[in-house]
Amino acid sequence: MDSWPIAHELEKRYPSPSLHLDHPIVVRVRDHIAKVRTPLEPHLIPRVPDAFLNPVSAEYFNRTREEKYGMPLSELERTKATEEGWELAKAPAKQAGDWLRKHGGPFFLGETGK
Repeated sequence: MDSWPIAHELEKRYPSPSLHLDHPIVVRVRDHIAKVRTPLEPHLIPRVPDAFLNPVSAEYFNRTREEKYGMPLSELERTKATEEGWELAKAPAKQAGDWLRKHGGPFFLGETGK
């Protein structure tokens, strides 16, 4: 994940409160999240530009994601956003939910993340 090096730099610069980057559940979730994200990308990624980005950022996002997926985002959504994606995400999403419930949530390290 692109954000992992950023998280480590934040931890280095601002060690308190800790981000708990070495905690086993944090590493487990980091490694697991792609199992939920990947099958849902065709459903979610095409909506990002209109929902969250200004025009300049949306143009960049659309262009770079077209390169990544080999098709415009509208085509990605039309051809790849299927019920199968939701089905593939179910089991890993349930697993993540089980991890949250194990510590009482709403965070993976419990109520306050400590």
